[in-house]
Order: sequence, then structure tokens, then C-alpha cells
Amino acid sequence: MTDVVRFLDVSKWQVPSLFNYEEAAKLYTGAYVRACYGDTPDKRCVEHVRGFRNAGMAIGLYIFWRDRVNAVDQWHCFNEVADKVRYGPGDVAPACDIEDDGSSEVCPPWSESARVFVQAIEGQWGGCLVYCSRRDWVRLSEPKWMLRRPLWVPHWGVTEPATPGDVPWAMHQTGALVVPGMYPYKVDANHARLPLPTIPDPHDRERIEGLAALTADGVRRGLYR
Repeated sequence: MTDVVRFLDVSKWQVPSLFNYEEAAKLYTGAYVRACYGDTPDKRCVEHVRGFRNAGMAIGLYIFWRDRVNAVDQWHCFNEVADKVRYGPGDVAPACDIEDDGSSEVCPPWSESARVFVQAIEGQWGGCLVYCSRRDWVRLSEPKWMLRRPLWVPHWGVTEPATPGDVPWAMHQTGALVVPGMYPYKVDANHARLPLPTIPDPHDRERIEGLAALTADGVRRGLYR
């Protein structure tokens, strides 16, 4: 049976000076911290990552991806923040958040640019979760590429969320909670199924990529059916 643990996700809206990271570590296994909003770094990412790391919690970074913002600029912004917080092997794989932001709505044309961006993040970091609701997946015209990635699904107030394509979830955002003694305001809480994908170390990355290259060559030459 798959183990399920608790995860937080935080951004600039949670103030580090009010956050009790040690108390959080008693209740939560890890946290996803927003690295950037489009091509704008999250101003509190560094402090949050430091606090969670010092408390012994697992760390992942996510980007609130924006279709209207240049993809290359977003990619560079994410990587610059990741380098600043020493994100790397053993940390939880990054995530790409695909949702409305109040000024633009998810629509079918987003799908291809989102796919290319997620693929670029995977190429850099060895994996990428996709944060997307069942509703937004339908609005994207039900892209199959998304179903091949670990899914982080927001669906508040339910035990089992409705997921894109009805595939199993890796992360389930369950709602916003006030946790006594940890933070005076609500924080988004999640359930995470273990094992979550992690960033491979360079040696594992080389081995995995080598095996993938051999398999691809075998397919090309008709060795596999």
C-alpha cells in the first residue's frame, strides 16, 4: 500500500517571520515553495526554503507558469532561483502550476506551450509534476501529455479528488487550513503519495539517460515491438 504523507505549499503570501518551521515539521513531511510567478522570482522563496531545510523537511520548488510570459525567461528565472537555494539531487522534483490567474483563463492554446515548458524543466531537473485541476485539464482539451507526468491535483474538501483522465494523483491539494502554533493564517495543505519523484544525482541521471538512448535506438532499429 502506498504511503501518504502531508505536504505544505507556500509562497510570498506566507510571512517567514510568522512561520514556525519546527512546528510545521512535527505535522508535515515536506513543503513545496514557489520559486517564481512567471518570470518574477518569489520574494520569500529563499527564506522559506532555508526555514524548511533547517527543520529537516523535504523541499520541492514550483513555478506558477504564465502562458503570456516568454517561456525562456520563465525557465531562466526558475533555474536562477533554484541555484540560489541550492536546489538539487535528493530534493523533490519541481512542479509546474497551470491555472487561471484572474487576468487570463486556461484555454486550449495553452496546452502546447505548457507541454514544451514542462519538457524543458524535465530536461533540466530530471522530472516535473504538473499542478492542474480536472476542470482545467478539460478546458485544455484533455491533453494526453499531462497524463504521463506525476499529477498534483487541487480538489478541496474531498478524500479522493477528481483527476485529469482519472489517473492516480501524486499530490492532492486538500484545502487551506489554519494550523495552531504554526502560522496564524491559512496555508494550503496537501497529501502526497510516496515515493514522490526526486531530482537524480548526476551519476543516476547519466545512467538513466544512457538506458533511454539505448532503448530509443532499439526502437528505431526495430529491436523492440
